[in-house]
Amino acid sequence: MLVVNIIIKRLMRLYSYNVSWWVQSLLCYMLLIIISRLSLASNAVPEYVVQTIVITAAIFASSINPFQELHNDFNSGHLQQFMMLGVWRIIPGGVYIIVKLIVMNLSFVVMQPVTCMLLSIPSDRCGALLMAILTAVSYNIIITFLISCLNVGKENNLLLSILSLPLAIPGMLLAIMGMEQPSYHHLALAVILALLPLTIWMAEKILLAALSER
Repeated sequence: MLVVNIIIKRLMRLYSYNVSWWVQSLLCYMLLIIISRLSLASNAVPEYVVQTIVITAAIFASSINPFQELHNDFNSGHLQQFMMLGVWRIIPGGVYIIVKLIVMNLSFVVMQPVTCMLLSIPSDRCGALLMAILTAVSYNIIITFLISCLNVGKENNLLLSILSLPLAIPGMLLAIMGMEQPSYHHLALAVILALLPLTIWMAEKILLAALSER
């Protein structure tokens, strides 16, 4: 637990010192929402189209600045110290991804009322839309984390994450279908819970290999 507390405190300091790491994602999301609002202002479009736009915008925004904290700690040597301190070497990677999931999901929860207001989404649909956003974003963060581990210490992190967006399509489809049929949200949750430990285990192997090459 000591290692977990150390890493969490380290991440909280990084987030407070580098506000752009998570604010840029929200600004990108809101910019896409505003552009969508202006584009759809004079056009009557089906509700599902608007919802799909919102989910797609959330996925794209969650890919901005992918795991800068991981790259920062890798370059500064903190990640190597965490891997050496941990009794289980899966702990550092697990903390990085779980903290990111919490921070990003809470951010989109906070932005949800503004999104629904700007796009005139009925209040009875806001709950389902929020669940779809959290599902799609969580799935995308897991994919982005694994790709960030593969690219740790290298350049063009943002470009690689953008190119990885097609891998987020399954999560997006489950989120969209879950808007009408909640069972798809349950399926998406099962997929995320299955991918999370597998991703953390794979991340440990990838990070150890990257650290051994330094």
